[in-house]
Amino acid sequence: MISSIIIVLLLIAIIILYGMDIYQQCYVNLEQEYFIFMNYSESHRLVELGKKYHYGSDHIKQDYKKANELYNLAVKNGDYIAYIYKGILHLDMHEIDMAITYFNQAIDKGFFQCFINLGDVYFYEKEYVDLELAEDYYKAAIKYSTSAAYKVIAKDKLDTLRLEKNDMYYNNEPEVMDIDTMMKYDMEDIDEIVQKQTPVPGYNELLNGTPDTTHMELEVRKNDPQNVHDHVVSNTVRRSIENLIKHTEIMNDLSQTLIDIRKFIKEQDAHQDIALQVLDHIEIDNTCFRDMKLKQVDLLNLVWNRIHNKCNEAVIDILKKNLYNRILECHEYDSKVCASGIFSRLIDTLNYCDGDKIVQIIPKYVLNKELMGKASIVSKLFLAEQPKRTRELLIEYKLTSDEQKIVNDYNERLKQKLISEFRKDYIDTNIISEDILFLEINKWINYI
Repeated sequence: MISSIIIVLLLIAIIILYGMDIYQQCYVNLEQEYFIFMNYSESHRLVELGKKYHYGSDHIKQDYKKANELYNLAVKNGDYIAYIYKGILHLDMHEIDMAITYFNQAIDKGFFQCFINLGDVYFYEKEYVDLELAEDYYKAAIKYSTSAAYKVIAKDKLDTLRLEKNDMYYNNEPEVMDIDTMMKYDMEDIDEIVQKQTPVPGYNELLNGTPDTTHMELEVRKNDPQNVHDHVVSNTVRRSIENLIKHTEIMNDLSQTLIDIRKFIKEQDAHQDIALQVLDHIEIDNTCFRDMKLKQVDLLNLVWNRIHNKCNEAVIDILKKNLYNRILECHEYDSKVCASGIFSRLIDTLNYCDGDKIVQIIPKYVLNKELMGKASIVSKLFLAEQPKRTRELLIEYKLTSDEQKIVNDYNERLKQKLISEFRKDYIDTNIISEDILFLEINKWINYI
């Protein structure tokens, strides 16, 4: 009897503790909020707290309304960087016109990296697609951004845009713009812009004469819908496709694959009509993946055959369901996503769950974590190879000038070792460009 009571009490205690944990994960009381609020820098603390509600965190439930209130309060207090996050917030809410308004307001305050955000709108947003306008914005970001990091990002996006111009998704006629809008956005060719000191039409400030603004670190966003355009993602997608082509036994031809997939879709419980619409689109879209002679329907056939290869016998049902879900994800806001999105979603069916692990896609938000993990391993091995005296000096607090030279030499050799390893693993394999590599590692390499 007593033991039963004890068991019941333990169960009640576990339920209470679990419930409290869930509550704390979702809601923050005023004392906790004040603590978070005060722990950020004086200049951006409202924006930082707003970002917590915008993106959600371990202790704060995502709340767009509260995030917007905090961003508005930041603007009222003169922290105009909040315009950037108001723009991003409205993008997340799919209120594109409002997002454009706030990105322009941020630019008017000297945050010229928002040329990138405007470029993204006219590159990625289906109803706003205008690749010429997007290209002009990326060129403006390359020229006028006061941060070298944003120049690298803008160039990377410009390169991506030029690769994807043949995508049928972007071949719609742009909307007719009024004369004032055209004047504002009529950017000159970048080669001419670089040689001149002229303002961008439509803006009051002379951009080249605007002092540097305070830059905030770009957000690491796991569910960023623009990830599919990132060249880290697209290059690892390409590598995974090449692995599939090399290692997959083709047992069914394309026509049989399409028959089998249609039959499988019709057996599902919900959204078969959407999945069939996407499948129809995949069959007729002739866009190839980057410079490969591979259409969406070819990749679909490859993935379906891979699912049925012997290495995936134990997980075939799971992978087929994965494919169905990825096909559904190719339809957003009552429209099909772009070709890059479809290629990425189809290959994601097998991502890290293929029997032989030959499909591995690295999103941008994972890249820096992976680089730091590799750096830790390389650093430990490198340290073990050093003379005993060097290892001892690295843990000393007070050093003579000669000893400091030994430590400095070690640090420099370690950096070169890391860069060499990263070149071999990422640049030589065409996963990332040299610019992107150094953009990522420069955030922390001086602190190893």
